[in-house]
This record gives sequence, structure tokens and C-alpha cells, in this order.
Amino acid sequence: MDWSRYLSYALMPLRAVLSQRFYYDVLFKLRGVGLVYLLILCAFLALPGTYQVKQALNKLQSWELSSIVAKLPPSYISPDGTLSPNNPQDAAQPLIVRNSKGNAVLAYNLEGMPLQADAVRDPERPSGASLGTGLIEVPITLSAHSLNLNTVDGAIAIPWTAIYGESGGSFEPLATAQVFDSAFRSSYFALWGMVTAWLFSLLSLVVLVAACLLKPLCSLVLKLKISFATSLRLNAYGSTLVALLLLLQFFYNYTLSYMTLCLIPLLYSGLLMMQVRKHLKLAKDNIEQALNARHPMYPMFDLYSRVGPDHQVDHGPDYSQLDEEGRQRRRANLQRNLDIINVIFKDGHYQAPAAHGMRDYQYYQNMGKEQDAHSPAAPHSASDAPRSAPPAADASQQHSSEHPTQPSAGKAAGQAAPHEADPWAQLEQPEGKGEPSQAKGQGSTFIP
Repeated sequence: MDWSRYLSYALMPLRAVLSQRFYYDVLFKLRGVGLVYLLILCAFLALPGTYQVKQALNKLQSWELSSIVAKLPPSYISPDGTLSPNNPQDAAQPLIVRNSKGNAVLAYNLEGMPLQADAVRDPERPSGASLGTGLIEVPITLSAHSLNLNTVDGAIAIPWTAIYGESGGSFEPLATAQVFDSAFRSSYFALWGMVTAWLFSLLSLVVLVAACLLKPLCSLVLKLKISFATSLRLNAYGSTLVALLLLLQFFYNYTLSYMTLCLIPLLYSGLLMMQVRKHLKLAKDNIEQALNARHPMYPMFDLYSRVGPDHQVDHGPDYSQLDEEGRQRRRANLQRNLDIINVIFKDGHYQAPAAHGMRDYQYYQNMGKEQDAHSPAAPHSASDAPRSAPPAADASQQHSSEHPTQPSAGKAAGQAAPHEADPWAQLEQPEGKGEPSQAKGQGSTFIP
């Protein structure tokens, strides 16, 4: 059994928090597992969270909370989050509710008055106990606008709007008592499922918001074009720290705004894409370093270096195992393909490659698929690319006139090259029917 493989899986959360190099693996290798990783992470982190919830429920049950809640006066919560009794006389004085042991557990104190023994309604006060003038301390207080909990870590105020929403509702003591009874009888496994679902739903929303923000950030600021699936995957791993912060809320009394939670994965993925842009620019000046197996973007550069000018995919050994002639050919391929794929910026303008240049990228996308495995030595021609509506005739004529030295697949077969739609249209290419042009706007670099 390969224990190192399982150890690498176990260390993923730690690497996702501390290692920037790990996110290159996420970008190029760990495809299709972002949400699965998030679900497994939530299920694992829910274990200590569920234990804490169970301990809190056991403590509430020891207070006999379900029977205490049943003694409260019927009330209602207005849409603005204000608790009011159905009978206005019930709000005249604070109400103290005790359990069967005579311990004061809950106070119905809408006005926030001091809980002095001689100024509250205490129908279950132990017989023979003097009223006095001291304050009565209770762990739970129902005020007009919030549910207040006095814990060892400090007071916690939960607004009624967080419980009932902005539509309000009625507070029925008997129905609420039944809810507490059901919660007290819940098994550990059921609580674990609920905590897992809560964590996963919240993190999924964080990932979705961060992914929607990352795409325009890459397009407008970094001039990179990535798919939405890639954006989701990067932010799924970037949300690991968010999951740990949510878990700590079960043990410590603190809160974080939702926008802060969304910015954490966006920071991880944004810093990565800044490094990607930097490596793409440096690769054109140092091809040898780009083809170093230790380079963080080596999987991408190795892919680009295997497609020759005749659209033939090189399935040969790794770059380090080639002779000098083979290495020179790989370096030339990478240099040429970086010129095709990487957008060239000049004075705020960008130069869109011609329609034929995109065909190379279609071969990058098709590499590793079954059709390549069946014929590893067969050259790939432009006819293998997806077909759609034929482009304008002048675009194909321009291709043959501007690039007379580049052989086309159609000529090799003794036939005219098939017409293809200009695939640069999906990259928001400026109007020009696939011709090399310059116009103000956004550029894009492909991240396969």
C-alpha cells in the first residue's frame, strides 16, 4: 500500500493554508476534485464541531430548558425583530423562570431592567428564601431585540432577525419546547450531518462569490482568461482557512463578516494568478528555465513545447531525457507557441493572433485524449479540430499569404484545407474577422 499517497491527501489542508506552490498543483493536476475536497474537509472538521454542539445541548438539557421554555408567555416577533408578549401585562415586570432544582435559568426581560429580587416576578422562588435587594444572575435572557447568552467566554447576543428572519413570526412556548426536546434526543451522527451540511453550504457560497470575483479580476487586471471551473477549484482550496475559522467559532466567541470570508480565498487565488502572469512573461526570455522540471508551471510549458509547427504532437520522452537536437526543437516549439498563446501588449493595445494560430491551442486541449493514444505518432491536422460555420474566405487567403513557410495539413494531404470558424471569437476578439489587428481592450492568456 502506498502510504505516501494517503499522507499527501492528509496534508492537503495544511498545504492549502501555508504553501503557494501547492496551488500550481491545484491549477494543473487536481482537476475535477475541488468540491469533493471541500465536502471531505467539512465532514472532517464537523467532528470536533459536533462534539462541542453535543456538549452544549447536554448542558441545556441539564438545565431542563425544554420545560422552562414552556412556562414563558406566548409572544410574537415583529418584522423589525422586536419581541412582544401577546398580553401586554406580561411585559410590566421581568419574569424569572426556574428549573425543578430551584435554579434561576431564564429571564423574560423585554425592557432590560435590573433583575433585583424584589422587583421581578419569581413565581417559583423557593419557599422561605428572602427577597433581598441583590441581583439575580441567569444564563439566558430574552430581551426585546435579542436572545442573550452569558457564557464563560462572555456575553453573546443573537438578534431575533437572525432566528426568525425579516418576516417575523409567533413565539409559541410549547412548540419551542418540543423543538428543544427533539434536539436533545438527536444522535451524534445526526448532529454531525447537520454541522457538515451547514459548513458545506456556507463554504460553497463563499467559493461561488470568490470565483465570480476572480474571473473579472483576472480579465481586467491580470489580462488572463481562465475558465469558471478553474476559478471554482482554486477558491475551493483557498477556502480551507475559512473552514478553520468557522470551526473555531464553535470554541471561541468571535464573528467575521461574510465579505471577509469571501476575500480570504480570493486572496489565495489572486496571488497565484499574479505569479502565473509573472512566469508567463519570464518564460519568453528564459525558455531553458521554463522547461526545468522543477518550474512550478512546467506541466503547462511542457505541453506547449510538444506541439510542432506542422501541428504534430510529440509524445516522446521528457525534456531532460532528450539529446541536444531534441531539446532545441522543444525550445523552439515553446518559444513559437508562447508567441501564439501569450497576448502581446504594446502601449495599452493588444495584438490578436490570426485565426490559424488558435488551431495550435486546440491541439493542446486534445492532447492526452484517446484519439492521441490510438495514434501517438500520427500528425494532427487542422481537420481534427472542431468544425463549425466556415469563416470568411479572405481570412484563409490571408493565412496562406502571410505564412507561406508554414505547411498546412490540407496541403500535406493534397487537398485544400477545410474551412473553420474563427475560435478567437470566444476571447472577445475585436472586429477584424480573425486578422491580426490592434485595438484597445482586454487581452487574454490561455490557462488550459
